[in-house]
Amino acid sequence: AAAYLVWRLPWFDLEFGRDNAQWGPGYQGNLMLSGNCPRFDILRLRANYKNFHFTSIHGKLNSAGGDKYIAAHRLEIRPFRWLYLGGGESVIYGNRGMELAYLNPVMLYHIAEHHQGDRDNNTLGFDFTIFPARNHKFYNEIFIDDFTSSENPFTYFGNKFAFQTGYYWVNPLGIPNLDFRAEYTRIEPYVYTHQDSINVYNHYNQHIGHWLEPNSDQFYSDLNFLVNRDLQIKFLIEQIRHGKGDINSPHQKAEGLRKKFLDGVVEKRWRFGFSVTDQILRDIFIRLQYNFIDINNANNVKKSDRRDQHIVLELFGNW
Repeated sequence: AAAYLVWRLPWFDLEFGRDNAQWGPGYQGNLMLSGNCPRFDILRLRANYKNFHFTSIHGKLNSAGGDKYIAAHRLEIRPFRWLYLGGGESVIYGNRGMELAYLNPVMLYHIAEHHQGDRDNNTLGFDFTIFPARNHKFYNEIFIDDFTSSENPFTYFGNKFAFQTGYYWVNPLGIPNLDFRAEYTRIEPYVYTHQDSINVYNHYNQHIGHWLEPNSDQFYSDLNFLVNRDLQIKFLIEQIRHGKGDINSPHQKAEGLRKKFLDGVVEKRWRFGFSVTDQILRDIFIRLQYNFIDINNANNVKKSDRRDQHIVLELFGNW
């Protein structure tokens, strides 16, 4: 449950309580903060001035190994009507009390982490959103967990990064009430992991960043049609590939200095689905969903294949 207090002033808000944190342009998930994990105790500062928007958070996370915290900040700028730019940092640290350096909302975490002895898990991210023409949106995000510029970013194990690109088209081909979306996300091996388990990028064992495991990618696309004010139809297609490893499996010396994307036995999952949503009363909806899922090498076990079909009927309301 969420419970928080907000103090509002003309240029900034100060929030304290239990809430989640999410930012970035992604639809299926974001790379730095996705809002996937349970809410946590958080101190959040938001500042706005003209086309500049700044957010800083400091939160208490759950860990079986001791005290664990997250600090993150982000600056968003809209220099033109057709362009959004965003950039931010985050750091996971623990097994000690709160660090004053990470409580400073404008401190560069990369510098602060170096002063703390390079023992924490600091990250960096950038994104942009472009509106190249009416009804078109294109976005891209890159997330850097660790990076060594002198090494090949795609083969050296220490270069841990992820990226996402997406496209959204409203009224394609002039068809009203129709929209099309496509998104691709790639998480390189060992992203979100850390040699010290207290610094793994999770909370209650759930990902703070994108829900994909390291060494995975996802392609997602959907088509939505609003038949009338109350009735909506949606079709989707998705492919997820995942090689060996997970968020709790950092690099081991025996694995050598080289990495390979989608190394190991690769689980490949296709999903085809549709849904029909109808507003039967004001703010009361009924939805029928169907998904066909085809899985090869399930759970990364070779020749372990299966097919599933899911049908869901739900009743929900918006308040």
